[in-house]
Amino acid sequence: YLKFINDNKFNFVIIDSKFSAIEIIKKVKLVVSYPFSTTALIAKKQNIESIYYFPSKLKNKPLVDEDIKILEGKQELLKYLNQIKT
Repeated sequence: YLKFINDNKFNFVIIDSKFSAIEIIKKVKLVVSYPFSTTALIAKKQNIESIYYFPSKLKNKPLVDEDIKILEGKQELLKYLNQIKT
């Protein structure tokens, strides 16, 4: 994933668990949660754009139904990021 981030020149921040997710989320434009985690829900409650990312195709959709977009695979993620980057 670090190669993906570096190759595509996106400004990503990977958060160490010792930091407060809420405080960091308040300062960002988009939260990409992988795996499915509460950071997506925290961002949504703060009115910050939030998505779930899964690196391949899901065989079964998760029991997550919080009206948060799920992106599957690298190409879908890249397409989405390029759309919001402009």
